Amino acid sequence: MQLQHDAETRVGIGEAARIAQLSTDTIRRAADAGKIPFSRTPGGQRRFRVADVQALAGDVAPADVESR
Repeated sequence: MQLQHDAETRVGIGEAARIAQLSTDTIRRAADAGKIPFSRTPGGQRRFRVADVQALAGDVAPADVESR
């Protein structure tokens, strides 16, 4: 099932990884390095804007993507 998101929608790390076709670890490392902005829920979970996830996906070179 393909979900549709607008650019301002915020998604969790799993959905961000799916959108960017990267691992959750890669998304987490990018967030920790300041390469993708995020907010946190009251429970401490990260939320990413879809537009930022898509921009990150366009910036990641194939050598940056670890094997899945």
